[in-house]
Amino acid sequence: MDNVKYIDQYVKFNKHNRKVLLRFVQREGEDEPRGIEPWGIMYLNYIYNWKKKLFKEWISDGGVDGGLGEYLQSLNETANEREKFIIAAMAEADGTDEDLRARDPEKWTGLMNNYKSCALEMISSDLIYN
Repeated sequence: MDNVKYIDQYVKFNKHNRKVLLRFVQREGEDEPRGIEPWGIMYLNYIYNWKKKLFKEWISDGGVDGGLGEYLQSLNETANEREKFIIAAMAEADGTDEDLRARDPEKWTGLMNNYKSCALEMISSDLIYN
């Protein structure tokens, strides 16, 4: 089992600079704990605005011992991996490759932005708003 240490940090998560104290896991060999942006912040903002009861449960005991920080780290990691996979799969299915990037950079950029938008919608509906 990895040696871990816990770091308590305040996190701002909405347009009104609302802060919550969260406990993050920092594994041995990491310079700093894994981040929670952008997916963890999106989820935190969602439960704060729409799932008040769940938010209050997560931040019980001052937010530190509720496990929300670790959950957000895990959610962010999963979402980032899914995003990379979805974009790569869509690009491969459409034949968007480095050759297209060299021939027509504007078309390649437009397609990649489209894949990223699609991935954002899929991940948001699966992991954030569900």
